[in-house]
Amino acid sequence: TLVFTESNGRLTASARSIKGFDIYKAIEACTQYIENFGGHKYAAGLTIKQENYQAFKKAFEVQVANTIDPKLLTNNILVDAKLPLTEINDKFWRILKQFAPFGPKNMPPVFISESVYDTGSGKCVGEKETHLKLNIVQKNSKAIPAIGFGLGNKFSQTVNKKTFDMVYSIDENEWNGQKSLQLKIKDIN
Repeated sequence: TLVFTESNGRLTASARSIKGFDIYKAIEACTQYIENFGGHKYAAGLTIKQENYQAFKKAFEVQVANTIDPKLLTNNILVDAKLPLTEINDKFWRILKQFAPFGPKNMPPVFISESVYDTGSGKCVGEKETHLKLNIVQKNSKAIPAIGFGLGNKFSQTVNKKTFDMVYSIDENEWNGQKSLQLKIKDIN
């Protein structure tokens, strides 16, 4: 990502990269459009003349497209533990809440449960049906409500009691004064 600001006919950018991609080299390949730059593999800064912006942008995008490993363009989800659904109950939730507050420096734990399936009540929800609402079951477990924001496109993987693996965090849902455990689906496969 490069973020530009304008001042006195010049554009100054701050650049940040993802793990595994050398943004410094990508910028260096476009020096014909740059007044000055510096940095390292994952962070850099540069200054260009405003009239060179479009040419720099095109050259930089071509350089990135030609050099980035396509595997780096896929989001990776780090899983903290494999968890059978039979372990998820009110006691487990009380213990998990002791690690709160959750936020950027203390993210909620992420779990994976394998060979789960929807009870048959799954559906797409939201104004444009972009979210996935399921009741998840695993062998010998009770059904647990689950929501996958932005995962409506995965609905076909959950129909007819097909089994799938699910990555999620655990949350408490409050609706009409009632609290219940809910799984927040991050992805299914």
